[in-house]
Amino acid sequence: MSDKSNSPVKADISASLNADISDVSNNVLSNLCIPSSKQLGKALGNIAGLIHTSTLPIKLINQYAKKNYEKLEEKLQDIPEENIREVEPEIGIPIMEKIAYTSNDDLAELYTSLLANASQKDKIHLVHPGFINKINSMAPDEAKILELFRKKNNIAYIKFRAQNDNKEGLDISDKLTSFENEINIDPNTFQLHLENLVSLSLINDCEGSFLTQEGIYDSLENIYPQFKKSVEENQYGQYNKLNVRRSYYELSKVGKTFLDACII
Repeated sequence: MSDKSNSPVKADISASLNADISDVSNNVLSNLCIPSSKQLGKALGNIAGLIHTSTLPIKLINQYAKKNYEKLEEKLQDIPEENIREVEPEIGIPIMEKIAYTSNDDLAELYTSLLANASQKDKIHLVHPGFINKINSMAPDEAKILELFRKKNNIAYIKFRAQNDNKEGLDISDKLTSFENEINIDPNTFQLHLENLVSLSLINDCEGSFLTQEGIYDSLENIYPQFKKSVEENQYGQYNKLNVRRSYYELSKVGKTFLDACII
């Protein structure tokens, strides 16, 4: 018996089906006032039929959805059509729901990039469904902090402690990186963001280890003279000696993949 799996007839039928899926998907998106393109229609082909039976249409007709889908379309428009794949509903629908009402540009950038990469045959290996929940659990400023790690990979920090000769004492500062000034965030809030990123396994706290880059910790100490001054002025009673603990945060292996999956 001859093998007809690669016959011209079957190939034509397959091409026709793919074209129909793209057209149907684009019609659905157009009816929801969402910009559409050949690439976007093909990527969301698996999902178009499900949109009719969900609450997505109500959510999608708003200013945030329109803006975010325009962003998604821009990410896909230069991708060759043959490299576009249909996104699994398990990944596509949760992201579509999120970008339908996400007003923050930094979080919207992560969601749309994740969906765009899930739409590409050569990028799908980067995408994990759990990344959606990680974005869900992030504050907008944490997306900015991750961008710092993408540029630097690791970030040094210091922590000031007042203690006595027996090394008993108390911490008088959070773990300070100086980047809270760059992003204009209160140091206490910045520390909370870092701890959340650690809990999400996106960065590692390498407490107990330190970087060997010359001068990096001395420069940090000079940014925060108030802590040294407070100990010199004996503000902590018997704890009249200053100890500066040095360490760093680093981007984790999961964090590296997450950034690759959420950045175009």
